[in-house]
This record gives sequence, C-alpha cells and structure tokens, in this order.
Amino acid sequence: MSEWEPQSPANDPAAVEEQVAESPIVRQPVVEPTQWRPTQPVATQQLPEETPPAGTPLRGATLLTAEEASALLARGQGRVVVWMGEREAGKTAITARLYERQRLPNQDVQFAGSATLLAFEALAYERRQVANGSWTPAERAEGDPRQIYHLALTSGNDGVNLLIADLPGELFRALADNQIALSAIPLVRRADKLALIVDGARLRDSAVRAAVLTRVRQLLERIGAASLPAAGASLAMVVTKWDLIAEDPETLAYWHAREHDLAASVRELDPDAPHIRVAAAAPANFPQDDGIGALRSWLIARPGATIDPPVERYEWPVDAPERMRLPWRRRK
Repeated sequence: MSEWEPQSPANDPAAVEEQVAESPIVRQPVVEPTQWRPTQPVATQQLPEETPPAGTPLRGATLLTAEEASALLARGQGRVVVWMGEREAGKTAITARLYERQRLPNQDVQFAGSATLLAFEALAYERRQVANGSWTPAERAEGDPRQIYHLALTSGNDGVNLLIADLPGELFRALADNQIALSAIPLVRRADKLALIVDGARLRDSAVRAAVLTRVRQLLERIGAASLPAAGASLAMVVTKWDLIAEDPETLAYWHAREHDLAASVRELDPDAPHIRVAAAAPANFPQDDGIGALRSWLIARPGATIDPPVERYEWPVDAPERMRLPWRRRK
C-alpha cells in the first residue's frame, strides 16, 4: 500500500492509466498531475489567459463515480462506507455532520481535504435550510453514477480517505423485502464499513416501530446470506436521531427492552460490531454526547489484526502405509 497523502480537488482522479473491473472500487495506479510552477516573481507574473467554457462545473461540486473513487484509493489507504438504511433514516445527516465536525477547534482528527468539497458545502447549506424549515430535499436522478462523498482525515501521522456512499433508501427497502439481490448493490459488497441504520424517529411511532426492527433483521439476513461482512471489513449498528429517543421515556423503555437482542444478532455476523447512538441533528442544548466522535473512530479504525489459528498436532493417517524407518547412522 502506498504512503497516504492528502487529496485535494485539484488532483483530477480521471487521470488513470488502467482500470480493473473485478469490483466497483478497485486500487489502480494513477498519473501524478502536472503542477504549474512560477518562473518569475508573483508580482510581475503574467498568468495565461484561460477562461473555462461556459457551464463548466467547479471541481468538487459533484459526488464521485466508482472509477474516480478507485483512483483515490490508489493513492493511499481508504475506507468505503455504506449506510444501510431506509429513506429519511438519517443517513445524509450523519454524512453532513461528519464533515462539519472537522471544522471545530481542538479536534484530535483533522480535515485533510476533499474531492467533493463543494458538494459537502452544499449539503451543509441544505442542513441549515432544513433547520429553518425552508428546504425541500431534491431527489437523486435514477441511475446517477455519482454516489460517493470523499473526506480525507488525519490523526497524528496517520491519514485515511473516507469514501461515503450516498445510496437511496429505497434500495435497502427493496433488499429487505427480497425484491432485489444484494448483488444489485455492488458498493455493499465492496464496503469496508457497513453501518446498519436504526431510525430513532420511527421508533417513537408506535404504529411502525415493530416494522423498523423487522426490517433491520431482514437486512441482517440478507447480509449473512451473502457472507458479509467480508474479511477485513466490519459491521456496526447505528441508532440515528438518538436525541428523539432519549427525550421520550416510553420509546426509551421500548428500545432498551430490545436493544440487547438486536445487538447480539449483529454480533453473530461480526463479533466486534459496535453499537453506536448518534444524534447528528440534536439541538445545541442536548445533554448527551452526539456520538459522531465514536462513529468517526470506528470509521477510521484499521481492520482488526488477523490471528492465525494454532497449528494442530499432526497424526499419521491410520490407512496410510507404514512409515519407513532408516537405520540410524552417526554423522561423520
């Protein structure tokens, strides 16, 4: 694996020498972009007069395709992240909050760049409009290949590229209902971090809360049937909108009575799977931790060390011919 280096929107991930088609996101070599260097003092430098064509989109304003994400992974270590949850379960709010958290001072994890920076800024703006009650979410075009946010983070001397898939919740509803196969969502099979989303807002609704837990268990069945998470990947149960649960004693009691059993089912697929409570859109006076730090730590954590099983004692097969014993001779 090559040494990690911060990624900026100026690095065009389309400059790729070869592409590998075994999975939607693969590691592949990339060509270093040519960097312009001044040849005279900046005060007298005459920059080339280049005007981009009308309608040219700004770099970082759109999400990445699988091929562009592959080019980023070729530059250093990364984690492909998939939130597995239905529509309006809080997936986009988590993504936006992960980005916004890096702006806060005195963070142990620092922002190191993004190839989708303007897309993140647009998402943050949309969140503010939601808070003001003046925004209606736009539907993503069907079949849009641009589905991945990029967030580069550093912690000490280590860095990691988070590639966060923005997949429609309808896909996971269809998957839970067994209307589509898991192979229809290639990013799930490629994911390094699979987060099973439990919608806290719907848990407050007594008419649908039982269906919420049923669909989570159905998704668990689909994941297990596909032998996921894959080796080196990890699974987590993430309860969103925890502030709505925490403020309602009846919902809190309902969840506590079922939390242990559901977490145990998740750990049947991944014994190390954490259970994370997230309040990404909680008000400023929310008295509990919002869980974003714990979620981020899980996302950037390296896969657990592989422990080889002990070597079993060798026994000569009972149906094998007798071993030939040579006479012992003293070495000269």
